[in-house]
Amino acid sequence: MLNVKNIIKSASTMLGIDELLDMSNVDNLDENSKKLLDILLYCFNEVYQELCCDYFPLVIEEKVNLNENCFYFDDLDKDISRLYTITDTNRNILKYEVYSKYVRLNESTKEIIVRYSYLPNLAQSVNDEVECSDLGVTERMVALGVVSEFCLIRGKLNEASIYDRRYKDCIESAKIPTKRMYLKSRLWM
Repeated sequence: MLNVKNIIKSASTMLGIDELLDMSNVDNLDENSKKLLDILLYCFNEVYQELCCDYFPLVIEEKVNLNENCFYFDDLDKDISRLYTITDTNRNILKYEVYSKYVRLNESTKEIIVRYSYLPNLAQSVNDEVECSDLGVTERMVALGVVSEFCLIRGKLNEASIYDRRYKDCIESAKIPTKRMYLKSRLWM
């Protein structure tokens, strides 16, 4: 889970916005600080959605009962972003055709398992916590993206470019699989 308040605090620190560092009482901020906070929350949601849809998808498997070899996307628990596989209950991969509102299977079965990525629920306030993939998404990574978006909105293109490069570097380093290195044991003489 990502804590929105911590990410916005980190972004405020990077941006030098001192009035948002103490978020113990968000309701009593002055008008200018509330506007800055709204912009930062908007930037957070943009970065969060980009990470979850493009780089580190939120993947779920769900059992679905079929009606005439079809199921509608509305029948799924989450808003689907990408369909990965459809299997029967014995984990045999099934062939299917995707239409605008539903999926039709080429084989008849009553129950299937659908593996798909879904769209995240966006943060409504700074007190929210949002889910994320456990594949390396860190608060620092998201904060760098938020700062980049904020600078872009404010017209600070040089700073936006610098923070965007740092943000993309964090994404690339998180995507690199880590391997354990083993040294062969040696014989001692």
